[in-house]
Amino acid sequence: MIILPTNYGLDATNPEAYVAIAVSSFVREIGKEKIHAEGTPTREYLEMLALYSIRWANLKASDDERFKGVAKLAYEYFKPEEMSDNLERCLIDILGS
Repeated sequence: MIILPTNYGLDATNPEAYVAIAVSSFVREIGKEKIHAEGTPTREYLEMLALYSIRWANLKASDDERFKGVAKLAYEYFKPEEMSDNLERCLIDILGS
């Protein structure tokens, strides 16, 4: 199952789409079994995961300038305390896929 931000109403005009991309990349690289708490993650857990993922994306050595640009936008504009229900559902699905 491919999780796309657009499936949750998140697009290039919404910084939350960049967060979803960073989290998805982080989960793929690190592995769900290493980061996923048992049961349905709390909103606070998802906020921390989002922040950690975009910080990781900013520090990660990458040859893909597009990914670095996405990470930079997420880092500059994302406010975890204002996370939408759409992003929350997207992150839960990323962790569960």
